[in-house]
Amino acid sequence: MLTQKQYRKGDVIMQEGDLGSSAYLIQSGRVEISRQHEEKKIVLAILEHGEVFGEMSLIDEKPRSATATALEMCLLEEITHDALAGVWDHTPPLVRSLLSTLVERIRGVDEQILASGASLVQASITRVVLSGMTREATGQLGGRPREITRFPFHVGRSTDRAWFSSSKNDLLLNDAPPYNVSRNHFSLTRCNQDIFVVDRGSTRGTIVNGNRIGGHSSVRNIMCDQEENVIVIGSPESPFQLQLIIERENE
Repeated sequence: MLTQKQYRKGDVIMQEGDLGSSAYLIQSGRVEISRQHEEKKIVLAILEHGEVFGEMSLIDEKPRSATATALEMCLLEEITHDALAGVWDHTPPLVRSLLSTLVERIRGVDEQILASGASLVQASITRVVLSGMTREATGQLGGRPREITRFPFHVGRSTDRAWFSSSKNDLLLNDAPPYNVSRNHFSLTRCNQDIFVVDRGSTRGTIVNGNRIGGHSSVRNIMCDQEENVIVIGSPESPFQLQLIIERENE
């Protein structure tokens, strides 16, 4: 049975490094997910209604990888390890192994981002906009640029088997065989004043400003270091070509 918990603005819901055995589903309010790096706080995500956090500790029982702080009055549903014990015990070993591998990969991506030279002091981001560079991409964005206000922002292929997707996508792209877009292709992640493209285990990978990540490449994330960044989903000839514009305040 789930337990409802309420947190006030500024309350720390979970602390990086602590042992935990609960995950949380946000019913209302916003939660900041952050980590400490070189004695500075790095904001990884701002989560809202319907999103879950703290789930990795339910699976691998390792210390919390991040701190969660209430940005306003929050109502959460707590999901404890004991509540899921029966379900976990009856989960096939192969599925348990796949979930554990996925969690380990996610933890590794966070570490790579922090170690990749993220700049901790620079002009603040004021606006992030995604637009199409081809007719196909523009059409699937609804014919106009899309401003991104919440991170991480997930991109993947539309499918009639929604249950197959390992996590929800904020942008669904309709593709046809041979597919360029994987069901869970890449994410845009904000780390303080930097934007990263993170591969989510795609088949053909993603080309960011001429550099390939994912697919057969061992590189899984890259920082968008330009004001206007080009993202090609899949092969170089892919019709899914996007421009990511990062606007910053004047220094």
